[in-house]
Amino acid sequence: MYINITTEEGVSVDVGSYDENGVLTSRDSAGFTRGVFVDATRVEVVFRARPFDEGPYNTPRITAMLMSKTCKCPEPEHVLTFQLFYIRITSPGFPDLYCPGKNCNTLIKVPKIKGEERKKTDLIFVETNCSLSELDLLQLKSAENKCVCSVYDSKVFETNGKLTIPISSRCHLMHCHWKFSNNRYDTLISVSFKLENPYKTDLIYMYSDHMMEEYGYGELSHVRQVTSPSAISMTFSRMKWFKTPNATLKISWEQVERCVCPEESFHLTEGTSLVITSPHWPQQYCSMLLCRHTFFAPKGHYLEVVIDNADIERYHDYLKIYDGNSTTDPLLMKVSGLYEKVIQFNSTQNTVMFVFKTDESGLKKGYHANVICHAYPSTSKGSFVFIIVLLALVVAIVSVGAAFVIHRKKAQNNRQYQSMNNPTVSYSASGTGSATLNVAFEPGNNESVNTTELETQLL
Repeated sequence: MYINITTEEGVSVDVGSYDENGVLTSRDSAGFTRGVFVDATRVEVVFRARPFDEGPYNTPRITAMLMSKTCKCPEPEHVLTFQLFYIRITSPGFPDLYCPGKNCNTLIKVPKIKGEERKKTDLIFVETNCSLSELDLLQLKSAENKCVCSVYDSKVFETNGKLTIPISSRCHLMHCHWKFSNNRYDTLISVSFKLENPYKTDLIYMYSDHMMEEYGYGELSHVRQVTSPSAISMTFSRMKWFKTPNATLKISWEQVERCVCPEESFHLTEGTSLVITSPHWPQQYCSMLLCRHTFFAPKGHYLEVVIDNADIERYHDYLKIYDGNSTTDPLLMKVSGLYEKVIQFNSTQNTVMFVFKTDESGLKKGYHANVICHAYPSTSKGSFVFIIVLLALVVAIVSVGAAFVIHRKKAQNNRQYQSMNNPTVSYSASGTGSATLNVAFEPGNNESVNTTELETQLL
């Protein structure tokens, strides 16, 4: 039934609704012109003037109209099966009426799965499309409260605190969101988290005004930390199909002081050393740091760097040390990760530069280093000259020896060439007073050349 009430100022109207048993189900009071939808067997309208108004007044104008649409609630229970896998639920009177004073509850159930399929579960996807007044409410609840993130009282957290969230093995679909705010300009908000017994599809997203990090299955079982000057939002997402052990998500957050980088320039003299550390050492360093330190030594000196402790987040944070006073000079060392052994090296120039850079996640302890100034030994220059002279002498001896060998080889080749073109002469004499002189030309190994014999009488 639709009732339109038109009244003047100073006259109040009460609308009472009664069911088929004559029991009052609702009463609505108003002192202004309006239209009312009621769902009742009998409706009673009572109007009255204000007590201090003793004069006559005009009675309200009331118009009632029966509607053909019903304001009955939908069925209180639905069971989804493989045959009936889709249902549509509407509010009473939809889409023509917006029935007032209704309180409808609908339970959607899925039957238990038997046999081999019991290891699986059905997911219920709900899509809503509604337009409600400010005083009306549509709630979607799960019978498994442990799987609904909205059971936690607050979604926005400040200052310091801890949160332990149990995740039941029966939870197959979860999407939780929290926000950790920071209201002080001189502090940072730091959030640490760890997921015990994570599933392979679990994801956690951490994001702020300047960054977004995604952590998967392989990273969630270890403690992770994100620090930011602005508020940090955290989203946990789980979607799985098989039964898994119970899981626990542990979250802690705190406000920490902002870090300040040490001085940028340091001048050292011979035999002096200087200790340089990351901000807040040995506590965790801060996020979003870019610290530059340049160490100067006098001419004729070099710098020794000893890093005796280093624990820097491996993926995005690093300490770079350059052999000079700028990032364009040769890189001596890049430190990123955990180093359990001492790192030691020397510069080739009289300056070195440290660059320490961090992002917003995975903060560690940092580094502890010593920079020591040394002078080159006084004999180093003379030794260098001696080595140069010795090398020059060796080169000269080798050159002379090579020239002698080449000259000797050339002379031997010339003698062999001359012997090939000179004739061989043999002479023999007998006791008879006569002699025979044989002259033969033997030009080496050339068999095609004829031999000439010459006989002569010895007088």
